[in-house]
Amino acid sequence: MKKYVAGESIMQISREEGRNRETVARIVHGSEMQDYVRRKREQLYGLGDCAISALQHALNEQKDGRLAFQLLVHIGVIPSEREREALAAREQTAPENSHEERVKKIMSGLIEGAIARAAAYGMREPELEEDLKKVGGRINYETGKVEPLDYGS
Repeated sequence: MKKYVAGESIMQISREEGRNRETVARIVHGSEMQDYVRRKREQLYGLGDCAISALQHALNEQKDGRLAFQLLVHIGVIPSEREREALAAREQTAPENSHEERVKKIMSGLIEGAIARAAAYGMREPELEEDLKKVGGRINYETGKVEPLDYGS
């Protein structure tokens, strides 16, 4: 059992001990070994509070940057290498789309800013109003929002 716990294979143990492989397997998978593993797991789980305290001390007192980085990787804040590769692949497959989407977001923000300023100062934006009419929208100067044209009224 000690050799198995130390990491030796069942075949290696059977050769060294001159025992049948099935006999060694029955021993290392038997109830005595299961009890041993259960006790060791209980000891390990009992160290959880100590481990958390040590981790807090290393981060708060020692300012261990490597440990902080590893923790952030393990809890998923920092993407894994596989996730970074997937992100890079996504960006490479549609660079035009992502660029176009960024441009659209910027333009939308600028238009919203112009509408908000116009609403705040009680000014009209005739050029913007004409462009919005072409695509079926209008500016509500009371709310500062773009709304669809109301064709029923």
